[in-house]
Amino acid sequence: MKIKQLLTKTLLVAVCLLVGQSAWGTKISKTISSWNFNNYGTTTWLSIDNTASSISVLSKDVYPCNDAKYSGLYLEGTSESSDSKFRIDKSNGVRAYTSGGNVLCVPSLKKGDKIEIVGFIYNNNGTKDVVMEVSDNADLVRNSATSFSITMNDDGNLGIKSRYYNDDANAYYSVASIAVTREVEAIEVNSWMFKSLSWSSETGYGTSTVTINNQNCTYATGALEGLALQSANTNWQVNNNYGLLEGNGNRNVAILNLKANDYVEIVTSTTLTNDKIVNGSSFNDTYTGTCIFTVSADGAFGFETSRWANSTGAFTSIKVYRSLSSAVEEYNNVKEIAETLRDVPNDNSIANSTLSSVITAQNAVVASATMYAQITSAISTLNSAIMTYIAAANPTSGNKFDLTFLFTNPNFDNITNNGDAAAQGWFTDIPRTDLGTYNNFQVRTSLLDGKNAVERFTSNVCTTPNTYALYQKINLPAGRYSFSTEAMANQPSSIVMAVGDTEGEAITNANSFVPYNMDFENVAEAELKVGIKISSEGTNACYWMALTNLKLYKEAASYVSVTIASSGYSSLGSAYGLDFANATTSTNGAAALTAFAAAESSETSVKLVSIDEAPAATGVILKGTPGATYTIPVKANAAALTVTNLLHAAVAATDIEGNTSYIMQGGQFHLVTADSTVPAGKAYLQAAATGGAKALTVVFADDLTGVANVNAAEAVQPVKRIVNGQLVIEKNGKRFNAAGAEF
Repeated sequence: MKIKQLLTKTLLVAVCLLVGQSAWGTKISKTISSWNFNNYGTTTWLSIDNTASSISVLSKDVYPCNDAKYSGLYLEGTSESSDSKFRIDKSNGVRAYTSGGNVLCVPSLKKGDKIEIVGFIYNNNGTKDVVMEVSDNADLVRNSATSFSITMNDDGNLGIKSRYYNDDANAYYSVASIAVTREVEAIEVNSWMFKSLSWSSETGYGTSTVTINNQNCTYATGALEGLALQSANTNWQVNNNYGLLEGNGNRNVAILNLKANDYVEIVTSTTLTNDKIVNGSSFNDTYTGTCIFTVSADGAFGFETSRWANSTGAFTSIKVYRSLSSAVEEYNNVKEIAETLRDVPNDNSIANSTLSSVITAQNAVVASATMYAQITSAISTLNSAIMTYIAAANPTSGNKFDLTFLFTNPNFDNITNNGDAAAQGWFTDIPRTDLGTYNNFQVRTSLLDGKNAVERFTSNVCTTPNTYALYQKINLPAGRYSFSTEAMANQPSSIVMAVGDTEGEAITNANSFVPYNMDFENVAEAELKVGIKISSEGTNACYWMALTNLKLYKEAASYVSVTIASSGYSSLGSAYGLDFANATTSTNGAAALTAFAAAESSETSVKLVSIDEAPAATGVILKGTPGATYTIPVKANAAALTVTNLLHAAVAATDIEGNTSYIMQGGQFHLVTADSTVPAGKAYLQAAATGGAKALTVVFADDLTGVANVNAAEAVQPVKRIVNGQLVIEKNGKRFNAAGAEF
């Protein structure tokens, strides 16, 4: 199982970078925050928010700046407007308006952070003693240069004291800009070196698209996989001199599968004049040469390269780096899911303890990790443990496991722009012949009721019954579940909620979202489609449908349903404790259900002992009427077996080696001669003392019942056998049929 992340267009912040090698990856010096005061456009006072908490630096109380343009800074002051004593001159920057100087503070810095300060000295009267005072909570630095830097010796706040000289308004030091850079360790997770490629069989295009900057970009394949290009078939080429370039006006290229805090390095050709990349979110900033962008959210981002006169914008290379801290954050998200599930009251203390042990072990791996791969391995291990736990444990009555995390972005809260739904974990099975002119299959912002959602919109009415319109694929173990969503469809009753082959409520509302819910039982582990579909009876299905706010829970089960095989015997490996003594059936004329444990095995047979109940994850053999379906009540506190049981429960699909295990078929145990997988929900037998027999007959060790003309005192240990498909009871050297008649 993988904790899914939604692919969306994201906002990137451009900064410069330095790259060097570290012990396990790459060191990147990146700008984490910056402020430019000499581009404000007007002369104004910086305001102060007196309601916020203050911090201290240079023995001063410093208050938060409330100006959104300069959020993150703190200013010394007592009130708003001019009393804050800080003014921004539209050309010179920000300066204190007092002779003693007021403090401007950059908070929450880390040891090793480098702060670049660009100042402006105004000294109209010839005075030379205009200084900037800077403190990192320990050392005070005086500097009269217009530009200088300071490196933090420890975690803390940086105070900058801008001042007049001797109360002379004609002599002051103002701050033009501040930039904070931090060295981070990262590893290269993807790269495209365009100058080493040629446009040949190693590059191409698929059929999926993603919407970037309101333009359709087609997924590339081969050496360009991981990118998507606008107007791909006609406007792009790989040039060994310049790299990837477009030849027909401005075009977008999208980088796919990014994660929050990834660093994207763009190198552009420096041999072409006016070559530039335009920031896809605003088209305001242009960059040349080598730049790095920090990804703010999971998803895809498009850059536009612009053609100017006879020159064409070109990419020499694109590289994606991922920091160790990003991997740790992803691991912590998975760990939080695991701990939340573990702490829900459940019926399997062993599974609970096992999950706790995995969490502890992987915490230690992450704590000592020095490589990205170590953390991703821990994530994979913990993900597997979560799915094993979900299969083995069940919430007790009144509780439930929240499995909403199995969906990709179920609340659509990471959607900032319209985007291709196929690239974001969504599927549709509506055939192309039903689509007409329009083929809208996308994630939309504020689609209806101000809510983000996924939609399917076609120009023709879709009339193919029993076809999924919108769904995700979820792997679910056996159990009872509930699925809810908010949905709309413009043809009432033609679209229904659905999970796998099970249909739920009909979507009866159009043009607004309404909550819907359905309960369903999954009898065996399987990958299921979960979403909305054209109903099996639908003949006038809709052409516009949408859903949002998905939720999925594993509920406390009340029963398990089993249909007996044609031989009259079936195996069962349930995730629940079960009460066989109170099993029922609605099949007319069906016999009562009997459950058995496999107490002993020999080279020729297996002795079965009847049981009334069994705890979770116990393998059993069931005897009943062929084809009849039985309902077995769940019993959370079912007692442990008092007899040996050689049967193993395959609560989840279980791999077995050849010639080591037997499965029940046709009323006998048959040796599995090749490596195989036991289906989830079944049981299998492992027996050492079989001598490799191809088949083992069934022997029943129950008290004899229904046998006439036998002395009860002597009927101590009757033996039941299946001979030629019929029940034969052996007692005191005699043989009886099921009705008690002697052969």
